[in-house]
Amino acid sequence: MFALDRDIAQVEPNVFRDLVWLGQLISRGTASVNDTLLEASAQEITFANNSIELGHVVTINGVSLEIVEVLSSSILQVTRLRESTDVSLRPTIDIASSPFHIMTFRPQLEWVHRQVLAMLGLAAAGAGAGAGAGDAVRVSETRVKNPWDFVRVEVYGTLHHIYSAAGSALQFDHPMNQRAAMYRQLFRDERLRIVAQIDLDGDGQPDVLRRMNMGQLVRL
Repeated sequence: MFALDRDIAQVEPNVFRDLVWLGQLISRGTASVNDTLLEASAQEITFANNSIELGHVVTINGVSLEIVEVLSSSILQVTRLRESTDVSLRPTIDIASSPFHIMTFRPQLEWVHRQVLAMLGLAAAGAGAGAGAGDAVRVSETRVKNPWDFVRVEVYGTLHHIYSAAGSALQFDHPMNQRAAMYRQLFRDERLRIVAQIDLDGDGQPDVLRRMNMGQLVRL
């Protein structure tokens, strides 16, 4: 994926607080935060061996923080939201013992990521030639030399899916559905704007530019 949970939190930090889906809950319990360390005093699922990694988001006392590293089964290194993972850690305010949870939207991110790859005519990393119709003539997503340009479009598409699901049983003009419509339009606008720089021959330099939804002719 080009985008992570932390990228969603940059646009909609409250979505991790307001939409907690049990099927996508990684851990929850009680913890405190001091500087850049979050320490759990009680938790249903420990942090170790639980697929928690850089880019996940923990919400404690209503505050969404970016997870940097798992230090032990009960301690995480965290930071306030940053514009990129290359930026130095930003200590948050100290938080006394409070409820926390770690929820991921990666299933929705992966769904949108596959849509983006299909629009670009690219194969998913590790899919291998012949893994699906047309994969034998597709280049891998690893050949995209400007993946950072696709973070925003994946975030907008994911937020559209999230709010559409949350508003499916609500009135058409409910705020959830209004936000879904807004992010659908933002996704469309961003899709028209960005261009993928693709390295076809593996020399590390882009050879072609490709827009999303571009048609691809294949000799049969």
